[in-house]
Amino acid sequence: MASKRVTRRDFIKTTAAGAVATGLGPIIFIPKHAYGASAKKTLKILQWVHFVPAFDKWFNEKYVKEWGEKNNTEVTVDNIGIAGLSARAAAEVSAQKGHDLFLFNWPSPFYEEQAVDMKDVYAECEKKHGKPIDLAIMPVGAYLPWVRFHCTPEQAWRMGNDAGAECFIPVHHQTFQLGREPVREPIERFYQAAGKDSDRILLDRIGQECKI
Repeated sequence: MASKRVTRRDFIKTTAAGAVATGLGPIIFIPKHAYGASAKKTLKILQWVHFVPAFDKWFNEKYVKEWGEKNNTEVTVDNIGIAGLSARAAAEVSAQKGHDLFLFNWPSPFYEEQAVDMKDVYAECEKKHGKPIDLAIMPVGAYLPWVRFHCTPEQAWRMGNDAGAECFIPVHHQTFQLGREPVREPIERFYQAAGKDSDRILLDRIGQECKI
C-alpha cells in the first residue's frame, strides 16, 4: 500500500517552537512536489553532516523519532557533506521529487520559487509565542553579478520580515567592494525597502554601536 507523506506544513506547525530553539528554523528549505495518498505517513529529511557529530546523533536518533511516534509518521533522515548540498538541491528541483524537507545552511534565492510559502505558519506561531526573532543579521550586498546566490537588499528586508524579525543589522556592504554595484547602493536600497520602518535598522555603517 502506498504511503502518505506528512505535509511540510504539519511538520513545521508541530515543530516550529523547537526548530527555532535548536536553530533549525532559518535553514529549512521546503521544496515543492506531490504527495501520495493512503493511511501511513512518511517524511523524508535531508541535511548536511553537522560539524558537531552529537547533533546528528540527537537529531536522527532522538528528536525525529520522538516526533514521528507522536505524529504517527515514519521519518527518514539522510545526511550528506556540505560540498554536495548545492548539486543535490539542483537535482531534486530539476526532478521535482526527492526529500520533503531540505535543510540548507545557505539557501540560495534561486530556490525561492521552489519553496512552500510558510508565512501563515509563522504568523500563527507569532500569535501564540510572540516574535520568534529579535534581530536579523541580513546580507544586503554582492548581488551583482551573483544575484542567484546573494539576495538583493529588497529580498533581505522581505525575508527578515517573513521570519518575524523585530530589528535588522545589514551586513556585506561598504567594508570591501564585494560586487559590481556602487559601494553605497546596497544600504540605500535597504533603507528604501524599509520605508517608514527604517528605524528598525540598527546599524548602517562601520564603527557604529547599538544596545539591544
